[in-house]
Amino acid sequence: MRATVTVIVLAAAAAGSFGGLGCRVEAHTQTQFIGSENSKTASADYNGEEVTVNNSNGDVIVEQDSSVTKVTVTMRPVAFADDDQKPDAQEAWTDVLNTFAVNESGGTVAVSCGKASGSHGTAGTSGTGCKDLHVKIPAGKGIKLSVTAHNGSLDAKNLTAADGATINLVAQNGSLNAVITGGAKISGENGDVTVSSTPTKGSTLDISTGNGDIDLALPSSFAADTIAFSAGEKVTIDGFSDITKDSTSRGTKGEGYASLSAKASSLGELHVKSR
Repeated sequence: MRATVTVIVLAAAAAGSFGGLGCRVEAHTQTQFIGSENSKTASADYNGEEVTVNNSNGDVIVEQDSSVTKVTVTMRPVAFADDDQKPDAQEAWTDVLNTFAVNESGGTVAVSCGKASGSHGTAGTSGTGCKDLHVKIPAGKGIKLSVTAHNGSLDAKNLTAADGATINLVAQNGSLNAVITGGAKISGENGDVTVSSTPTKGSTLDISTGNGDIDLALPSSFAADTIAFSAGEKVTIDGFSDITKDSTSRGTKGEGYASLSAKASSLGELHVKSR
């Protein structure tokens, strides 16, 4: 993958003893250099510990996978540097790799990846990070999970919350897509959110956006003790003849969601559909 940005440099030089200033404009491009894949694996088999994931700069993919028995993570370090200065990017990669960690302590598996700690020649810190931080958690049991993508998209696949637990997903600056069973709190602070949700008895679902739309797919027979739908622009509902944007409940109490809330931003839209 190659991405470029243009950098403009202004240089001023004195002309004569008391003369004016002459300016020189230089423009050049930078390339996003992508390193090879790196991986880390928790030391112990997964046994229901809480998993936390934080990626400072880059996309996040998190899923439950029956092919693994331990929390397993892969990523690729990235850095922008001048087109002909790949060594600068490689030095920044080293910094990024030093932030890549899977720590196990106190019943928690903490996955983290950050940016370079400082500039390396033409490679500044803001253009560094972890591309496609991919976290696999063993399938077969419900999980306790909190994920934050600080600057990038978040893709959460086939997740099931542990009984009584709420999975927390946050994308601070990027889109968020989730397929989830059980309780969840999902926040897209600056980007659209797409969710396919299946309730368990007594679970809660809370979805919100600070700047973006929500697309929510629900089972045709879902039940919810309380419902709250809202959006700054409009709410549309497809495939459900018995609910509207103003509905406050559906189905038999105690058989599905304890509460279902979806609130799109002041300029956003909410689309609820049957699947």
